[in-house]
Amino acid sequence: MAGRAGQEQGRGGAREGKSREGWAGEGKGRQEQGRVGRSGEGRRAGEGKWRGRGFWGWFSAGAASGVFGVRRGWVGRDSHRAGPVDVREFVVGVVLERVGGVAVLTIDSPPLNLYTVELHESFAVALDEIEARPARAVLVRAAGNIVSGGVDVALFAAQRSVVEAKALFDVMLELPERIAALGCPTVFAAHGLCLTWAFEVALACDLLLAVEESRFGLVESVIGLTPTMGGTQRLAARAGVARAKEMVLTGDKYDADTLHAWNVVNEVFPEAGFADAALSYTTLLADGPTRAHAATKSLLRHFEAGGVPQATAHTTATAAALYDTADLQEGVRSFLADGPGRATFTGH
Repeated sequence: MAGRAGQEQGRGGAREGKSREGWAGEGKGRQEQGRVGRSGEGRRAGEGKWRGRGFWGWFSAGAASGVFGVRRGWVGRDSHRAGPVDVREFVVGVVLERVGGVAVLTIDSPPLNLYTVELHESFAVALDEIEARPARAVLVRAAGNIVSGGVDVALFAAQRSVVEAKALFDVMLELPERIAALGCPTVFAAHGLCLTWAFEVALACDLLLAVEESRFGLVESVIGLTPTMGGTQRLAARAGVARAKEMVLTGDKYDADTLHAWNVVNEVFPEAGFADAALSYTTLLADGPTRAHAATKSLLRHFEAGGVPQATAHTTATAAALYDTADLQEGVRSFLADGPGRATFTGH
């Protein structure tokens, strides 16, 4: 969708905040799924059943009534299937599916997919499973009309000191850091409003896909806070320091086309068929040379840490190690025998 950047209408259009009423997508029915995982009890300061509202409340007070749950079927009941499906639904708000080589992690905590201690726990358990049984690619997405209305603000209110707040923020930071550390390609699919923690998780993924109607924001300044899950610096890595300052300091929300032009969103899709498109996109990555993808990510981490010199120092050893992989051997054999693009990679 490289051409979409040319359709930019300027800052005014990016900040109108339209289309918050949600996505009236395909109404596929949702199937009952088995539950596994932990008891859902929190482990750290601030745990409990927080009943406050997220950042959504500041932007759309009253708009939530009667619209959520329209698209419950978006959690993965797509026509596209890449292979056997293994479904695990955790106690609070997270569904993990294995669709062929893709681990599909769906945030499903209606109506607003707010970050809570319980949601964090379930997300962490899902990542435990992905780390223990690695996928060839990971797709992170959300159910409901929006991706997330942000963090449940009552969680912040429960912290009684700087020490408690730092302990909470240290825990929150674990999710994007763990996602960024995964060796396989990671994709985030945003189908609607995506605020604070969810946007920070999206920025920790390798690739960010969005529908045209999506809106994104790091809006923590509305309560006097700054992003706590690495979103500021990861936004700067994609869009530059000046754009990161603008987005965080103003607390404004930006549309998918604007962030595509800023190199934050990788590709913009029409609303229709987005669930299938995102899964197909991720499946193509999963079908690729998995260990070569991991090598690429490793070199880019070296670049982020120490620039070109550090990445260069690791390049030859990282590339040479791929000669021990079946995928490189198959890729070379297939290229010589059949031409480019015909190899079947197994991830080994």
